Amino acid sequence: MNTQRILIFSTAYFPIVGGAEVAIQEITERISLYEFDLITPRLRRDLSSFEKIGATNVYRVGIGSSLDKFLIPVLGVFMAFRLHKKHAYKAIWSMMASQASVAASFFSFLSRVPLLLTLQEGDEEEHLHRYVGGNLFLYRLLIRPWYVSVYKRATRITAISTHLKKRAVLIRKDVPIDIIPNGVDVERFGAKIESATLDKIRKGFGFSLESKIICTASRLVKKNAVGDVIRALPLLPPDVCFVICGTGHLHDSLVKLSDELGVSSRVRFLGHKNHDELVEILQASDISIRPSLSEGLGNSFIESMMAGVITIGTPVGGIPDFLKEGMTGFFCEPSNPESISKAVYRALRLSDAEREALRIRAQTCVLERYTWKKVSVQMKQVFDRLCEFS
Repeated sequence: MNTQRILIFSTAYFPIVGGAEVAIQEITERISLYEFDLITPRLRRDLSSFEKIGATNVYRVGIGSSLDKFLIPVLGVFMAFRLHKKHAYKAIWSMMASQASVAASFFSFLSRVPLLLTLQEGDEEEHLHRYVGGNLFLYRLLIRPWYVSVYKRATRITAISTHLKKRAVLIRKDVPIDIIPNGVDVERFGAKIESATLDKIRKGFGFSLESKIICTASRLVKKNAVGDVIRALPLLPPDVCFVICGTGHLHDSLVKLSDELGVSSRVRFLGHKNHDELVEILQASDISIRPSLSEGLGNSFIESMMAGVITIGTPVGGIPDFLKEGMTGFFCEPSNPESISKAVYRALRLSDAEREALRIRAQTCVLERYTWKKVSVQMKQVFDRLCEFS
């Protein structure tokens, strides 16, 4: 049987990595009956115009700057037709409703190739207002029509959470919308790290051996609200310390905040950590936390759950799909340091038996619903249905 080919549009791709980019790689490498090409903005001059990454042929368009995100609606269409003449695509897959999705919807309209839209967005739609200085009138006039166009053009839609499916339904009710979450590398995050290694990592944090360690794996941006955890530290016992894995434009202001609150000796900024390092840090910690203001799904929560760490999050976005109060983790209120401190107290008061029972329930939830193997099977079924329209 001839292998069918699918064209992917994504506003970023490796080595620029987020949850959406990981999802593309994990899924494409597990579906051998399809071949995949991907069009993305070049964004950096050190990135080549073409390379093969895993199972995907990556075509980058643009001049190698951040402007390429705004050029891809035009350049992406030209590249798509150039490739379509050679490969005759059976389907288009647009990763998120973003700049690249505009090119996907144009190409689908002109070529009549069916379009799959996958919603992965961690921010609410209001986040797009920034492109017009927060002016709602200009947003509705200049931005939203393009944002909505990919929904209107889509033949099918998948969303990684119930929250994002509800967003899609508000715009488009007459197409199939499937909830297919992101997955977790369960072998990596579920691997048991030797206690001697974990003790070494805990000592490396520079806190006393009796300290209770809270950790977060988060980009240092507004929506992840890492500063609210720092604000909660004065409300917690002095032996509760905070380890931050991640980078972002708020780094300096968060360092300043910890100094101003007098808790800098209880906070460690570890910067970016790869997955292997992160597994060790998670398992060396007592609690994993992110008091998100918005979240499409929240892979870091699922990774923490699989690593066997007590997990605290907020009941926003896709988080309630898997985090259940007292069953698989704990909730705190967004933008509320006092609520964060109370959630930490609840987690620290667990007996060993209660902690183990919660850990097992959390890992079972991940294994039942959030493995890349299960996700890839579901996505293949969607591709199969989509290609029937060709």
